[in-house]
Amino acid sequence: MLYPWVADFTEYFESPYKILRWLAWLNSSYPVPLRKKVQVFRSISDFHTDNQTVVTIGTFDGVHMGHRRIIKQLVDESAEGESTLLTFFPHPRMVLQGISSVTLLNTIDERIALLREAGIENLIVHPFDATFANLDAEEFVARILVQKLKIRKII
Repeated sequence: MLYPWVADFTEYFESPYKILRWLAWLNSSYPVPLRKKVQVFRSISDFHTDNQTVVTIGTFDGVHMGHRRIIKQLVDESAEGESTLLTFFPHPRMVLQGISSVTLLNTIDERIALLREAGIENLIVHPFDATFANLDAEEFVARILVQKLKIRKII
């Protein structure tokens, strides 16, 4: 092995995600330590809360520096409501454009693992299908954001 210390380093951190979290902490991009354990929901219909939420919405594939800044702002502003990240699977382009070979930076399980480390309170991975894609804007805002997610603020 060219760099034997790398094996020791990865064994110490037990997983690549813990290494990424530690490196992100050094860079101060992630809100570390974690505030609460994240709750993961596999659909908007599975999500229930009595509190208002601060929400961000996106595919968050790769969870790169730009995503981390958005997530950090979400967590920082969670005093106004539960921090909630709404993401989709499969990728909307796969459904809207019928492209099955969209190159994704992470699998859905890797993305969930990375987002678990971000310090958010709620992660909703909603199935993106033709029915969901056909919701008009007013219905999405009224039914999903206001009634279901009880949104106070969107980031």
